[in-house]
Amino acid sequence: MLTQAFPEPPVRIVQRATGAACQIREGGVWSSEGVYVGAGGQRVLLLETSGANATLVVYEARSCARQGEIDVSEARWRLTDEGVEVGRDCGGTALDECKTRQRVALDAHCMGVAK
Repeated sequence: MLTQAFPEPPVRIVQRATGAACQIREGGVWSSEGVYVGAGGQRVLLLETSGANATLVVYEARSCARQGEIDVSEARWRLTDEGVEVGRDCGGTALDECKTRQRVALDAHCMGVAK
């Protein structure tokens, strides 16, 4: 049976190559559909929810240290090749229908890129 949500911490990240593992002990509820891994496998991006709040949180995969976050509460969002596009003040369900749109650039390791 596939679990659709991890209802509470901890989340365990295991390095397949070495078997080393770490745990994320604090956070909200994570969706199995909101788990993304950076191209190099060094960062993990999780969609974390708690009540009406939603946050994309970047963790370092070896230590599970929190590296950053992007607030997507009450927003439409999608991952792109360049990062995350976040839309607010939306007239419908599509990101293209949002009045305000922000692009958060991320590199291949899910780290913010200054522009």
